[in-house]
Amino acid sequence: MQLHSSIGGGSSYDPCDETYAGPSPFSEPETLAFSKYYSSLAAGLVGFISLHSYGQLILLPYGVRGIQLPQHREHVRLRLWLVLTNN
Repeated sequence: MQLHSSIGGGSSYDPCDETYAGPSPFSEPETLAFSKYYSSLAAGLVGFISLHSYGQLILLPYGVRGIQLPQHREHVRLRLWLVLTNN
């Protein structure tokens, strides 16, 4: 089960699919625990990196085409630096 909902694509509503997102956001105890923990850090949180080792991907925020965060260029530079320094 993915730690995100199916909003905007990137995951499946099919419980048999390897990208199944679950019946609703934070429906599983693990995702609820992550949500509560990160919410408790929100005031001091500057950034968050989600590493997807299964697919060896570095994903930028928003999986929706045509939508970018204001910090998109900085995210692209960070992604490039990570790739170049880690082969």
